[in-house]
Amino acid sequence: MKKIIEVDSLSYFYPGTEKGIEDIKFDVEEGDVVGIIGANGSGKTTLLFSVCGLLKARGKVVIDGIPLSARNFNGVREKIGFVFQDPDDQLFMPVVFQDVGFTLFQKGLPEDFVLERVREVLKMVGLEGFEERESHKLSYGEKKKVCIAGAIIHEPKILILDEPTAWLDPRGRRELLEIIKGIGKTTIIAGHDLEFIDKISNKIMVLENGRMIAFSHKEEILKNPSILKRVGFE
Repeated sequence: MKKIIEVDSLSYFYPGTEKGIEDIKFDVEEGDVVGIIGANGSGKTTLLFSVCGLLKARGKVVIDGIPLSARNFNGVREKIGFVFQDPDDQLFMPVVFQDVGFTLFQKGLPEDFVLERVREVLKMVGLEGFEERESHKLSYGEKKKVCIAGAIIHEPKILILDEPTAWLDPRGRRELLEIIKGIGKTTIIAGHDLEFIDKISNKIMVLENGRMIAFSHKEEILKNPSILKRVGFE
């Protein structure tokens, strides 16, 4: 299978602290769904931000053959759809149509084209007809779906989600599972919901204190109680 993400010697420390990630190396093949688990403060979000270029980490990141750098940042970001843990960090426009279509509007695409594409992705996430709804009045689960729609509208090759099941009820988690499966992209998911990650992923990465201590097919990770116990899952 083709490698779509290549990471080597990736490190980032927050200024004035020893917190961050250190010397992380891994590859993701096209079609993989990778779950990243670890205790609070283990570096999950930092790793996601570093892979996307939202943090200026040291080391090498190659996305679909393009090295991440200041020069190539826009080209790399085109290939990634990112969903933040808190939808209120992502939604900032008055209505759903504007929020979901923002990326395409930034490209100068005509409104009729954007509207049609917005309708398509809203249907994919189960929010058909929500175009004129006010974003801030939606339920938490609906906001999360709008964020996913906005992340995939430009048809990225990779979808990255930070703690997607946080504060969702069981029904919301089931719906999210089906949405991600239906999107069918190479996906990285960081989270504490081991049951969800088991159902959605084919590989699991384990982080501890900013270092990767395991990365393998999920069966090998889930059948290793010593690793799960180290990061608080046993």
